[in-house]
Amino acid sequence: MEQSFEDFTVENGVLIKYKGTGGNVVIPDGVTAIGERAFEGCTALTSVEISESVNTIGKAAFYGSGLNKIRFVTPFGWSAESESGSTPFSSADLYNGATVAEYFTDPEWACRVEWKRNCLEYKIAKDGTACLCTGMGDCTQADIEIASVYEEKPVTAIGEWAFSKCRTLRSVAIPDSVKCIGEFAFSECKSLANVKIPPTVTEIGEFAFQKCTGLAGITIPDSVTKIGCWAFSECTSLAGITIPASVKSIGQGALACGNLVAVEVSPENRTYYSAGNCVVERATKIVVCGCKNSVIPSAVAKIGQDAFYQCGGITTITVPSGVVSIGNEAFCQCENLVSVTIPNTVTEIGKAAFKDCTSLIGITVPHGVTRIDDYTFDGCKRLAAVTVPDSLGCIGFCAFRGCDSLRSITLPARCAVGKNAFPESCTVQRK
Repeated sequence: MEQSFEDFTVENGVLIKYKGTGGNVVIPDGVTAIGERAFEGCTALTSVEISESVNTIGKAAFYGSGLNKIRFVTPFGWSAESESGSTPFSSADLYNGATVAEYFTDPEWACRVEWKRNCLEYKIAKDGTACLCTGMGDCTQADIEIASVYEEKPVTAIGEWAFSKCRTLRSVAIPDSVKCIGEFAFSECKSLANVKIPPTVTEIGEFAFQKCTGLAGITIPDSVTKIGCWAFSECTSLAGITIPASVKSIGQGALACGNLVAVEVSPENRTYYSAGNCVVERATKIVVCGCKNSVIPSAVAKIGQDAFYQCGGITTITVPSGVVSIGNEAFCQCENLVSVTIPNTVTEIGKAAFKDCTSLIGITVPHGVTRIDDYTFDGCKRLAAVTVPDSLGCIGFCAFRGCDSLRSITLPARCAVGKNAFPESCTVQRK
């Protein structure tokens, strides 16, 4: 059945009324909205094809019509179809075409069509000025491209958890409009091998790429100012990372990749510098992170929290004289760490600092230390020899729990011992 433009009353892009004889109707190009009750009562209408220019369908647009099939033409030149049967189009999710939010034939409801670029999901920000990409939607593609514009608004962020656990995702093209990659955005995307972060991104959120075990390389652009906690943790295929001059904040465990062999900082960075394959914060002289080839530089004052967390390749470490503290979990789960030399300048060893260092065989706690904190050597199952100083006044909760090779230890007479500090097989003697 042929139709002409005279079959429609269109004002300012809105199809106000259909005046044709029904059958299969194609909405003309240039129509941006189908108005309220536009096809009401058209019992001869059997199907309608909605062009890509349409973004809104008004209340009761097809109320009382004979419509039983609707076809959406997507922005990519192919279509998705839905048949109503006995049920009007309620919340039908139509692949890469559109989402029909409510009923087409119920006069109480409005229907809005939300285009999904490459089937990805987008959400308009609360202030209405921008959009963020919120997830895969119905997309099954392994290689995706995030749109730079959605509903005529720039896509400026990738939302929290947007692609988390999309384990078939292989590559992502992020547009230059994006400024922020949200928390957990790509966490546990284990097949993700290729991500290009554009030079507009200023923040990489916490856990953003955690456990992306297939990611063998990443370039952090010289626009990023903040790398959140654990952002690249457990990215076990990453061998090297370079921190650009723009970065002003690196969260704990951000680079705890496990198998890093090299880590560098741009010499133009005013907040951090690299030495001996360690990243050091200039103002505090704290080692922020290291890798399997790290040699801790002599100028540092502290080993930061999680600095060498899960650094599986490291076998020996010498803490230089001048260091005063070793942070919480600093060497936690360094499973191949056999020996550690700690100088007498160290007065504090944090919680779980050497927890689950399952290859560690001996430790001498330096003279200035007054407390071995909770979980400090928990799970060091090969630890057989421990020497503690006379200055030691307290051993925390579970400090040596799971140290099954530790048969005996001699403590100062007044040293307090926390609950479950030692395995049952260990004999505690007093000086």
